[in-house]
Amino acid sequence: MSNISNYDVAFLNGENKNKKFEIYLKKLNPDLKIFNAKYYPRNLRSFKLNKNFLMFSGIGNSLEFEKTLKKYKFKIKKTISFPDHYNFTDFDIKKIKKIAKQKKLEIITTEKDYYRLSSSNKKNIKYLKIYLKIKNEENFKKFLIKTL
Repeated sequence: MSNISNYDVAFLNGENKNKKFEIYLKKLNPDLKIFNAKYYPRNLRSFKLNKNFLMFSGIGNSLEFEKTLKKYKFKIKKTISFPDHYNFTDFDIKKIKKIAKQKKLEIITTEKDYYRLSSSNKKNIKYLKIYLKIKNEENFKKFLIKTL
C-alpha cells in the first residue's frame, strides 16, 4: 500500500465491491483511477459439477477464487491455500493428490497455478480458465487513450 502513490490506475477484482477500500485508496492517492472487474469462467462445461472438489491455489486472494467456484456451483469440500507466487514442490502436489484420493475429490486450481506446475504434476489436476471483465470498459479505454 505504501507504493500506491506511484500508480495511475488500480483494478479491484472480485465479486464484492468494497466502497470503504476505494475511499482508503483515494486518500492515499487522490488521482488514482479505480476500475472494478469481475471474474467469469470460460471452461465450465469441462467440469462435472456433481463431483466434489479439492481446491488449491497460490494466489494473492484464494478466497476470491473459492467464491468464484462456489458461485458457479462447484462443491468445494477442501481448500489448500499457499502464499502468492508460491513455487509448488513435488512434495506439495503429492500431498494434495493424496488428500484428494483419500477423500474422493477432484482437484481444481487456478489457471495461473496450473501452468506453474511441472508436466508430471499436472496429471489429474484441472484448472478454471478465467476471463476478467472490466466494468465500465469504455471509461478504461478512454483513460488509456488519454494517457498515451
